[in-house]
Amino acid sequence: MLPAVLLAVGAVALYLGSRWLVDGAAGLALHYGVRPLIVGLTVVSIGTSSPEAVLAVVSTLEGANEISLGNVIGANISNGALVLGVACLLGPVALRLRSLRRESVFLLLSGPLVAVLALDGRLGLVDGMVLLITLVVFFYVLYTSACRGEECAVVEEELETVEGIKPRPVPMIALLLIAGTVLLALGAEAVVDGASGLARGLGVSEEVIGLTLVGIGTTIPEITVTITGSRRGQSDVVLGNIIGTIIANSLFILGLGAVVGGYDTTGLETAVGLAVMIAMSTIIVVLLAAFDRGGRRMGAALLSAYAGYILLLVMLFG
Repeated sequence: MLPAVLLAVGAVALYLGSRWLVDGAAGLALHYGVRPLIVGLTVVSIGTSSPEAVLAVVSTLEGANEISLGNVIGANISNGALVLGVACLLGPVALRLRSLRRESVFLLLSGPLVAVLALDGRLGLVDGMVLLITLVVFFYVLYTSACRGEECAVVEEELETVEGIKPRPVPMIALLLIAGTVLLALGAEAVVDGASGLARGLGVSEEVIGLTLVGIGTTIPEITVTITGSRRGQSDVVLGNIIGTIIANSLFILGLGAVVGGYDTTGLETAVGLAVMIAMSTIIVVLLAAFDRGGRRMGAALLSAYAGYILLLVMLFG
């Protein structure tokens, strides 16, 4: 039971740590006059991926790279099927390809880019730099489109987060930054230890645990945003957050992990995970193009697909 408890406690710590870190970093940037748009596109969008980022660094330092790699792939699949499925069940989700066409292009490209770079059996320093440069291009495209006043749900979601941050004195901002960083570090340590213990206890690889339990655990921030946004009727914000998170995970987290320590991509688990991740990203874009909104039937179908994916992993690697 101890590994499961460590995993659960670590996931909660990662969630709280990321919230405090984003609030502190965004508050500090706004305090010194940085434009809200820039804060949203950088501090907030990257900060909400901080659980995966810190987990990537900690797992690399502890020699458990498989957990981080599985976590990113699993979190992307979880966002595309589980989180979007929940959003459709809670309320109709507006599917507007026109307002998300730039994000959709990067969504379709990011997964295959990772797969191509992983063909030689490893994601290394050069591969990581390619992914991070692509992320910079993505931010630039979003920034230029936002500056022209065009619709961009990802930017709108991040700007809403920035606007919700209350002005705080510098000592309070510093406290949030320190507390957030400490919680992220402790949470990542607990998740790595818990996931490794579960893998040994269940007799499966660490990457399978990353693809499933850790991947679901680190999507807690996205699930929270989904529930809140759905209750407010902000379905475009929900969808934009899901797409933006998948892109950031693929380019930023895997890029960071590849630069820090690299990933071994020769395992069958990696191939299966990448194939499902690319398929899920493609399905999202197809749904955007084919439907005006996603309702309960679509939500049930997505959740069923996610259950099928978990079953597939159990059958292949359980």
